[in-house]
Amino acid sequence: MKIKSKIWIEDNEGKTIISYGKYLLLKEISKTHSLSESASNLGLSFRKAWIMIKTMNERAGTPLVITKKGGAGGGGETFLTPEGEKLIQFFEILNREVEHLTGSFEKVIWDNLPSNPEKE
Repeated sequence: MKIKSKIWIEDNEGKTIISYGKYLLLKEISKTHSLSESASNLGLSFRKAWIMIKTMNERAGTPLVITKKGGAGGGGETFLTPEGEKLIQFFEILNREVEHLTGSFEKVIWDNLPSNPEKE
């Protein structure tokens, strides 16, 4: 048995800023510097990825991702801002710590429950 959890971060109005899927998109953008390539690599449409980025930027209250338009032939670039990089780091640490915490609780809680609670 293994305890699992899902982590997401919300704004003050309870709207999601980042979840695991959005985290994956940010990570991919940090590698490819291309929203189109990142979306494709994750099996997302460009439109879906663009909406995810737009929503994250709005809800975070500061840009996490910026785009730079290309010239006449297109080919713009997409970058994470320092705040975007910081959010990735924070999300990774938070997930690692929660996983560690739930892993330690798993054995302690299970081992301390009665074998047959109805008879005790």
